[in-house]
Amino acid sequence: AAVAERAARAGSQVVLDALGGKASEVRQKGALDLVTETDEASERAILEVLRQAYPSHAILGEEGGVSGDASSGVLWCVDPLDGTTNFAHRYGAFAVSVGVMRGPDPVAGCVVEFAGGPGTWVTRTYLGAPGRGATVNGAPIHVSGIDAVNRALLVTGFGYD
Repeated sequence: AAVAERAARAGSQVVLDALGGKASEVRQKGALDLVTETDEASERAILEVLRQAYPSHAILGEEGGVSGDASSGVLWCVDPLDGTTNFAHRYGAFAVSVGVMRGPDPVAGCVVEFAGGPGTWVTRTYLGAPGRGATVNGAPIHVSGIDAVNRALLVTGFGYD
């Protein structure tokens, strides 16, 4: 979990730095799928941390695809800027996500969420691992007691392509 957090924080620092500067160039990967220079720079920062810690592990990055040893049995999954459309519009609902699987089983994950807006950006860091629970900014979090969809708040996105 510590490496997932370190990698996600490295990517989120790239995103935070970009938020303080000029807007990233936005390109289209598909009909509705965007990518920015910041997506790519964040992924490079994350991969640097992961490769330094675990050079033989496989990594699946949203922007760069699969790299490393696919036979290692370990796969890191990276979304260097989840919510690129929101980021490009400076709408505070995007994140950096890093998770790791051993075979089909999740091992750990970290999400650094961005909220606020220009001049008021804040982040929350979610960290979790099976059997160890989950935290936000180091404080334990728990699933809600809501057991009916009609009483729940659901947030959706839109597909691409």
